[in-house]
Amino acid sequence: MRKEDYFIWLFARGFRDTLDLKSIELFLRQELKWKYIIDTAQEEGVACLIYNRIKENSLEHFLPEYALNHLETIYYSHSAHNTLIYEEFQLVAAALKKESISFIPLKGLILAANVYKNIALRPMKDLDFLVKKEDLKSSVRIFKNLGYHLLLDLDKTLINPYAYSITLIKENAGNASFFSIDLHWHIFNSSWMMGFLAKETDSVQIWADARSGVIEGINTLVLSPQLLLVYLCLNAFNHGFARLIMLVDINRVLKEYKDEIDLDQVKALAQSFGLLNVLDIASGLSPGQGDSAFRSYQQLKRLSFYGLPVLLYIATVKGIFAKTRSAARLSMIITYLFCRRLGHKNA
Repeated sequence: MRKEDYFIWLFARGFRDTLDLKSIELFLRQELKWKYIIDTAQEEGVACLIYNRIKENSLEHFLPEYALNHLETIYYSHSAHNTLIYEEFQLVAAALKKESISFIPLKGLILAANVYKNIALRPMKDLDFLVKKEDLKSSVRIFKNLGYHLLLDLDKTLINPYAYSITLIKENAGNASFFSIDLHWHIFNSSWMMGFLAKETDSVQIWADARSGVIEGINTLVLSPQLLLVYLCLNAFNHGFARLIMLVDINRVLKEYKDEIDLDQVKALAQSFGLLNVLDIASGLSPGQGDSAFRSYQQLKRLSFYGLPVLLYIATVKGIFAKTRSAARLSMIITYLFCRRLGHKNA
């Protein structure tokens, strides 16, 4: 275990009390490889969190000047970039509202403003929205009027039974080279792999459970805390826990909504979607779980490969019948991909 990796974990987790902070100070007195820390923290999406915790706790004097300056540059760069994203969000949200189209902002849009409460702390690459499938074509038309264009053919995407989102791009957008929007019509069946394995979700119920919220001054619908937690667990799982920020998201939601989240209700919700094992794994890796979670996360990072989520799902689902069903569906994935590849070759 590299002490630099543990340093990143501690700062991403946050300091619990004065004693914890004293331990951090002792840790900082060691010789640390700051270039490795900064590069890895950027890859993990937590560099701005580290800088913010250093400033909040007056720990600047422990860092070499070049390291502090580098972290500061990253922090303000993210702040400027995310400011542009929220400006675009306000433009897009206004256009959707004008056409009376319901939407739910996802991922960074809700997390940076409402959970981290500092838009610099949560990196964002694009804008993610959930819309109803019947509003999808109208939404795409609105985005096209705003200068976006589709990366894939919409009609072909919609007939694909395992497509759950589509991407639009707006090039030369203001001071940014481009903005992209991922438009989802499912949230829990959010990848084709999990679409084969997990149960089909009730989109009507998801919309019914959504509640009113405000993001950067825009009135909108948001996922309930329970739905948000399960969604974030699945998002991290789908990506093979590739970045630490995904687990920090889970930890922050648990803290922010601790008075509203009933964990028994969350487990029942995950069970209804066939995602209880996903919830257990992702929440167990949350930095709030301590050093055992850190060791497990490090092991997963070493094992990381494209098919990890599928194999992990099958390995951890409970019951012989459920495992057999999942394995059978995995064979369907392989057959489906083979047929698609064969079809492309013969086209």
